[in-house]
Amino acid sequence: MLFRSLAGVQVLFNGIPSPLLYASQGQVNALVPYGIAGNSSASVQVTTGGGNSAAVSLYLRPAQPEVFNSRGAALALNQDNTVNSPQNLAAPGSIVTIFASGAGGLNSSLPDGSIPSQPEGGPVLPVAVTLNNRSLEVLYAGNAPGLVVNLLQINLRLPQQGAGGECQLAIGGFFSDPFTLAVQ
Repeated sequence: MLFRSLAGVQVLFNGIPSPLLYASQGQVNALVPYGIAGNSSASVQVTTGGGNSAAVSLYLRPAQPEVFNSRGAALALNQDNTVNSPQNLAAPGSIVTIFASGAGGLNSSLPDGSIPSQPEGGPVLPVAVTLNNRSLEVLYAGNAPGLVVNLLQINLRLPQQGAGGECQLAIGGFFSDPFTLAVQ
């Protein structure tokens, strides 16, 4: 379970403490708690031993998916669990795993910041992935076992023909930035 306070720092979304990934004097990395799902806005405040920040109001969407990537290339695993890269291409028709955030609400009873040991639940909203504007088969979309529950794992099958190209993740009609996969 991730901490909701690090080095005396807390981040509150509508008063709900957020799981924290990192806290230093100049930076705080926090996960948006699922407890604010369904709201159109949230008040966010950072609290420290030195005082509290002014509350900031944020507009919320039902989902805002983003695939973890490096320079537009998805941080992905090939079917044999090796890292997908131009030096290690995925085979046509194989299964590739990508990781994302911003799925919105989940069908899960797991608390924010927990680290599940097995799959449980998935996004409330439908998940789709395209490659060159063609739909890919999504085999699994849910928590990533062994990683924080707020991280989404998506297993997808590549088409039998065709090469790589531009991909995009959609959750409930909300789209990620384009990303690429290295395909033979």
